[in-house]
Amino acid sequence: MKTFWWMSLFVILGCLFLPVLACATSVSPPVHGCYVGAFPGTNTIFDVEKEIGKKVPLVLSFTDRWGLPYTFPADYARVLWTTGHLLVITWQPQTDLASIIAGKWDDYIRSWGKAAAAYGHPVMLRFGHEMNGTWYPWCGKDNGGGETLGYGDPGKPDGPEKYVDAYRHVHDLFKQLGANNVIWVWSPNEGNPVGASWNALENYYPGDAYVNWLGMDGYNWGTSRPWSYWRSFDEIFGDFYGRLTKLAPGKPIMIAEFASSEQGGNKASWITNTFQRIKTDYPRIKAFIWFDIIKETEWAIDSSLESLAAFQKAMQDSYYVEELILKEDE
Repeated sequence: MKTFWWMSLFVILGCLFLPVLACATSVSPPVHGCYVGAFPGTNTIFDVEKEIGKKVPLVLSFTDRWGLPYTFPADYARVLWTTGHLLVITWQPQTDLASIIAGKWDDYIRSWGKAAAAYGHPVMLRFGHEMNGTWYPWCGKDNGGGETLGYGDPGKPDGPEKYVDAYRHVHDLFKQLGANNVIWVWSPNEGNPVGASWNALENYYPGDAYVNWLGMDGYNWGTSRPWSYWRSFDEIFGDFYGRLTKLAPGKPIMIAEFASSEQGGNKASWITNTFQRIKTDYPRIKAFIWFDIIKETEWAIDSSLESLAAFQKAMQDSYYVEELILKEDE
């Protein structure tokens, strides 16, 4: 996991907070509304909250790879939990799928499962995200692609089939260890960069028994790249959302990563329109996570005064939920 100075500070300060959420066993999606979430980048989630004037209950994090020193971040998760936040861990294996399926990582996976079970409180785990893209070693393209005779069922494309089996393998090891507090997030990317039917996101779905939340990743890159152009929220997520609602009608949806560039259009207007559209036309979206950092382009909320003001105004709407809805022990 990426370690910033404030994570150590969180651990030191953790003893100052009462475990007010200790009895909860899970977090429910809002019946009406949408959780607020953010990846705070090099800031703390408290900085983001001060900036937008609202509590941000979902906090996204990333691991860089598998293996030491990337252990389950129990201390960080615990301090977040005691302050009313839920950690969303993006677990990036940075390895091929065959090695996961073959059990070469089982000891490491079990170490995470044991630590997660011992932690006990709800935590979201987003394993192997954006698997339908082309930029990660666990993507379908680099693990058999559209071939059908190199692995498993000859009626299924090997790349997606291997991903499903790897995902289920990891999930099952956690379950064997009693890590029932883990909330599983399956998170493909918008679009189909491969351009072939075998890479359809539906082929990567592990099944309802293995997924608690459906994730959507997508960005308005604007004109920040030679290949990109300004896109509305509907252009990025409209078709994506429709396919997910059909794929798993009973599952809540979260936008697990999204943001907009400043280049090529009016970001402030994009923000305003986006949060209006989510409220009025995307009722199955029960959480969003804004990628609040200057990285490939100006994703940050405060990339301009106008964008910050638009975000602040949008978050004044009570539709955007700042308190976790807890399911407690019976």
